[in-house]
Amino acid sequence: MMIQIGHRESHDIDIFLDDPQLLGHRPSKSHLHFETMPSDYLGDGLRFQKFAFEDVGEIDFIVAGALTTKPF
Repeated sequence: MMIQIGHRESHDIDIFLDDPQLLGHRPSKSHLHFETMPSDYLGDGLRFQKFAFEDVGEIDFIVAGALTTKPF
């Protein structure tokens, strides 16, 4: 399907949240405890947070509303 719609191959993880308050439950940069520490950390605290790992990929937490009437 990815080839049919021209989507690029991705090794990243995208986690979609429907409530912006949930981003507040993610630890701040100073409280991160990863076996491999992120090489970069971005986020606005309202719509997204991104943890980038050099030569590995990224984990993105994205706040977005449902696009369909029955998302689950």
